[in-house]
Amino acid sequence: MLHAAASTAAIAAISGADVASASDRRYVERLIGSEALASRSGRVLRDRMVAALEHGTPRTTVALRILRDPAGLGQDVESAYRVVLGRAPSRAELQAGRQLIGAGADSRSLVARLVGRPEFLARHGNDPGQAVTALFQIILHRNPSAAERSAWTARAAGRSPRRMEALARAFLRSPEGLEVAARSTLLPQAAADPAILRAALKTVRRPGGLLRAQAAGLASTATYTWLADPSTVLETDPRVTQPIMGLVNDGDFDNNVPQAPGFNLRSAVNNLPSTVSIGLIGVPVPLNLTSLGADGSLWASDGMTLYQLAPGATAWTILGSPGIGTPLTDLAAVSSTTLWALAGSSILTDSGGAWAYVSALPNDDTPKAIAAGDATAVYVLGSSGQIYEYNSGQQAWSTIPGGPADSIVTIKAGGTAYLAAVTTGTGPSARGLWTYTAGNGWQQVSGAPALSDAAIGGDGSLWVWTDRGTSVAVQNPDGSWTIPPQASLLQAGQTIEYVMAQSISAAVVIVSPTSTSPWAAPMQLLYGLLDRPTVPFPAFTETGQVTSYNAITTALGLINPLGVRSQYANTDFNVQHAISTVQMMTAPAGVSNADWQAVQQQILTELNDVQTIVDNLYGNVYQLINDLGTLSNTVFVTAADKVLGSVNGPDSNQTATLVLEGLADAILWGIAAAGLPAGAAVATSFLASAVGSVFSGFLASNPPDANGAVDIKAGQLGQTIADQYTASLLSASNDEKTILSNWNTLQAVGQQLSSGAWDWDVTQTPAMVAAAEPAFELYFLQALMPAKWQIIGFAYADYQKYPLSQSLDAPTYDVYTQPQGYKHGRPWEYVYFLNQQGANKNPFDDQYVGPYPSQDLIDTLFDDLNVSQYDFWMGNGGWGEIPYFFVKPA
Repeated sequence: MLHAAASTAAIAAISGADVASASDRRYVERLIGSEALASRSGRVLRDRMVAALEHGTPRTTVALRILRDPAGLGQDVESAYRVVLGRAPSRAELQAGRQLIGAGADSRSLVARLVGRPEFLARHGNDPGQAVTALFQIILHRNPSAAERSAWTARAAGRSPRRMEALARAFLRSPEGLEVAARSTLLPQAAADPAILRAALKTVRRPGGLLRAQAAGLASTATYTWLADPSTVLETDPRVTQPIMGLVNDGDFDNNVPQAPGFNLRSAVNNLPSTVSIGLIGVPVPLNLTSLGADGSLWASDGMTLYQLAPGATAWTILGSPGIGTPLTDLAAVSSTTLWALAGSSILTDSGGAWAYVSALPNDDTPKAIAAGDATAVYVLGSSGQIYEYNSGQQAWSTIPGGPADSIVTIKAGGTAYLAAVTTGTGPSARGLWTYTAGNGWQQVSGAPALSDAAIGGDGSLWVWTDRGTSVAVQNPDGSWTIPPQASLLQAGQTIEYVMAQSISAAVVIVSPTSTSPWAAPMQLLYGLLDRPTVPFPAFTETGQVTSYNAITTALGLINPLGVRSQYANTDFNVQHAISTVQMMTAPAGVSNADWQAVQQQILTELNDVQTIVDNLYGNVYQLINDLGTLSNTVFVTAADKVLGSVNGPDSNQTATLVLEGLADAILWGIAAAGLPAGAAVATSFLASAVGSVFSGFLASNPPDANGAVDIKAGQLGQTIADQYTASLLSASNDEKTILSNWNTLQAVGQQLSSGAWDWDVTQTPAMVAAAEPAFELYFLQALMPAKWQIIGFAYADYQKYPLSQSLDAPTYDVYTQPQGYKHGRPWEYVYFLNQQGANKNPFDDQYVGPYPSQDLIDTLFDDLNVSQYDFWMGNGGWGEIPYFFVKPA
């Protein structure tokens, strides 16, 4: 209950408020940008804004201040000049532009003024039609139709700069122009939400609204909230409802789990590391050049300026101009610190920011394209058609002997051993594909789909994207080609600029290289083993080979007419005995040694792969699933005691929320993030496949709600989860049989295991289980809390005069406050606390509002599991299912 005098002073919140977190400094630095931070004014702004967050200033307010600060406004001004006039502003122009935006206008007003300059018309040949087309591209992010171009060109007749400015303002005020502006403040996934887009559009329509919408978008994380009019005082709840579990609940969770390259059973497309809208962060340049390093670093350039998206980063770094005076014409990234490039007739390398010219090609050949497999495998295609390899020791170029029969369009490198060339081909639009190794020379690739470009992996695997530019295809071990599930990646106006291939995955960069709103989306395309077509085992066609195969079958005591291969997926088949027997056998009578050895070696290869998969890989998979099932039951009992008081207590019949995708994702990410060796990546993929199919089956019989949740009695939750893991053992067994029965998958997995790439030491399994324990505990707490507890929130004023501890009888460990500054001269804050469902919800009367949770439960949440207090009380990050009531004074 609250003190009566305090209750009458309770006030409401301004929507969209946020609070500072432990990452305040990183957050502010990302908003300001590395270029601005290089200046003293940028660093002063950073320190001032970090201090503001630490004193409770909402993130949206901080983002808005940064955008309005000269250090932030400079980026908007430079962006506008580059987009409209194709150049950087002078110092005087930069200052004038800052003053214009700082006075309450936004970058749209600056764009209109720049369009009204004679320089804009001159840039487009003083042709009104060309100028109108440019206006469509700059403001509406599209080309005009023929009818639109004709109509608007007529309105621009007379070639008056003032008339062009008027047209620009009309475009900006149009419904389409406002929607484009609203979308520019959002990341793609947020712009796809109609409610979020409507909120952004409403904000953009108000004076100064573009900056306000940008600030709200930059301040938001899991969801996007919008800053309301500060003059409005509302008695509203500040919380924004979040998706339950705070995880991806799309019914197909195994496509969202962490996957290391080469470790995937199911096909999927994952962000790598994120989809980034370049225009959103003020780098509006066309992406003429892109290249991806082996570590996942993405480099991009418009020919004059370099940009980099480092591995794991969510914002681009502007690296500036190489300072060589000649535009770059091609890039070949090695890593985040090493880049090779072409600039006219020059070849350069950049290591750690220091550019150096490399010796010219022999015979004055002019470089046309460049490719790098790693730091020691760099190749250049000359205009003559000759390909050269760089020798770093001799600092000179040597020629790659021979070459494709057709003219080479571009080259690709795969590690240190493989090279691919895309050629002109024979048809009017078709292109050919050739590969090169030192041992085999040049070989033409047959059977590839019509392609526009290609990539080759360090293991020789080939990926191409089709000539229509809509999908990616991969070559199977038998030479056939497949478009993996989910590999239709592109939309109109987009291209795949670069693909870095792995054996069963590829890093794909989708680029929208327009001059007005460029963006790039680095992703990882996974070609799942279980999605590969069935390939028969190599046939034995010669009479001596057939006799040899039958002799092996007889020696093993098998009567199945299909022979020993029919037993690979049989759980009773003694693989080690079979290997020993075949090793001891000699050629049957009348069979040549050549025929016998061909069959013996092939069968031994297959049997060794089978043994490794059965004993090492799936032996570990079954052990991990068993251990996770046991752990889930143990953790559930502990969590139920803390939340409900007892597993079998009176609250065990209350409704809990079961979100299987959330549980699986949390466990898999926990294992993947534990810093374990490669076996952890193998575990997440194989576990995701086995558990995923079982969980999907459960959800098919128990349809979840819109948040992916299934209602279940709290006391049954633990056993239900344990049952799913028991069923997962059968699912894993089915996956195992699929792999063992298909030569395509058997050899692929066998190669990964024999090479050590899928090294899963059994001693790692306990560490994986331990890494999953916090995920289990967090999951069960999130699922059980809605069965017993509820959150009460209210606004409280004059807390300095009337301390909350004297007014509310909830224990201090159960109370969370958010100071909001001053209103009408009085300090006020939001207050939240937990009490038991069915208890009094109104702290404004004089009645007891308990019972309250134990301190053990609260300490587990916020100390042991490091749950964000803000996320918990706001219903973010998976806590949104706890009943919540925002109370106002009567």
